[in-house]
Amino acid sequence: MKAIQLKDFPFIRTTDPDDLSFNFVMGVAETSVKAHAIAFHTFDALEQDVLDGLSTIFPRVYSVGPLQLLLDQIQEDHHETSTLKDYHR
Repeated sequence: MKAIQLKDFPFIRTTDPDDLSFNFVMGVAETSVKAHAIAFHTFDALEQDVLDGLSTIFPRVYSVGPLQLLLDQIQEDHHETSTLKDYHR
């Protein structure tokens, strides 16, 4: 896996080390090494090199995507799930 750089995180739009979003992401990254497993919304064929690299750091790495293909399987009778389905359209 290549070295990860700030440009690899398109949702971080700052270089300010005191930025709230930046500090949140850094905190999550630091605590993630304590996780028993990590699930990524991707699939093996798309990012196999990244998943292989992460599996050398974390004990269990799972790819669980593409989840959007399951949207048609959501039952419409629950308010929460129908709201979630509408959100992802």
